[in-house]
Amino acid sequence: MQHLTDQLRRFALDRGHWEPTLFLDDGAASRGPKPALDELLAQAAAGLRDAVFVPGLWVFSIDDDAARATAAQLEAYGCRVFPLLHDADLPELQPYPGAGASAPLLRVVA
Repeated sequence: MQHLTDQLRRFALDRGHWEPTLFLDDGAASRGPKPALDELLAQAAAGLRDAVFVPGLWVFSIDDDAARATAAQLEAYGCRVFPLLHDADLPELQPYPGAGASAPLLRVVA
């Protein structure tokens, strides 16, 4: 995961943003509480974050609709979401039962 974190950092810096802050809910249950994501949302709502760099929207949730809703919430707070990879760039993923075709990873760089 360090490689992916490094890519996100370079992606942000190459676009003229400051050194990113890393928000990690590593090891959190996919449907459980995510304190780092909650903190990111709170900071975005307070106007303290204007950009979020993620490998893909799937980092927000294993459910595609919930992931898009989180991205939309960040955008509504004035915080632009920049996915490093788009769905078309990802290999075919097998969904968990009852979930969209997303990976269970939660890594957010803002």
